[in-house]
Amino acid sequence: MTLFMLTNGDGVGHTDSQPGDSVWIWSSPDQGSLMVYSHIRNMPDIVYVISFAMSKTAYTLHVTTLSIANGSTIGSVNIPTNLATEMLHFTLLEAAFPLSTLGPCLT
Repeated sequence: MTLFMLTNGDGVGHTDSQPGDSVWIWSSPDQGSLMVYSHIRNMPDIVYVISFAMSKTAYTLHVTTLSIANGSTIGSVNIPTNLATEMLHFTLLEAAFPLSTLGPCLT
């Protein structure tokens, strides 16, 4: 059994096989000071970790991608959204074929 856990809004843990067997643990470089991750989605080779980053005037969507194999950061990107308030409730969707190779989308 494989389990991915979002921990304290600034980390992801991956356990496998037996309860408590940690495969890897990833911690956000900013340790939750600007971004508090609220959503996680795994694909066959990648884990998406999603947050809203605080700025002076608005919130920006932030997505970090991690390798399932070792938890290393593949990419980390801010997506300009210019939201006046943080969106705590949003839905993570996955596109249907043939777009599924692009990964999940937010709405």
